[in-house]
Amino acid sequence: VDIGEWRRNEDGGLVRRGGLPVLDVQTVRRASRIDGLASLYKAGAITDGEKQAGDACRVLFEQARPPVSTSAYGDGGGGGHCDTGHMLVAVAEAGNAAALVDRIARACSDVRTFAVLEAVAGRGASIRSLGDGGTVKAGNLTRLKAGLAMAKQVLDADRAERKGRLMAPKSNGLANQAR
Repeated sequence: VDIGEWRRNEDGGLVRRGGLPVLDVQTVRRASRIDGLASLYKAGAITDGEKQAGDACRVLFEQARPPVSTSAYGDGGGGGHCDTGHMLVAVAEAGNAAALVDRIARACSDVRTFAVLEAVAGRGASIRSLGDGGTVKAGNLTRLKAGLAMAKQVLDADRAERKGRLMAPKSNGLANQAR
């Protein structure tokens, strides 16, 4: 990443060369974000399927997080006008995501399994940041794998359920009436 700063003299004024201010440009390496899920995948600690389930969980956890304010659901115009249709859709999507997160939490065998899943797949924390030491890291990796398996089951069941609702024959509302 290139960053620039105007060169200044001892008085704080801009240094000029040929009437133009002088810009000092430096190339700086940006520290890459350490993502626990990606690191585990790169190291071969989790499989392709587990990585995909973790990525789906990441999206789900982000959708389920409440916004800072309700204006986050608006159109961002700032004129006091808010598209209530858009806001209702966004609130419904966040509610559906939160319900799926709750189903995943209930499917996990214990609270710690879900906590590790939420930390690594949800927030991107590393396994090491959850506790260092051989048995702690190994236990957390086992919990993460179990949580990812539960999340995959819940997400697959939800996908099948939604697909079944879309494929169900439409009734005319008179199903209980004999003709």
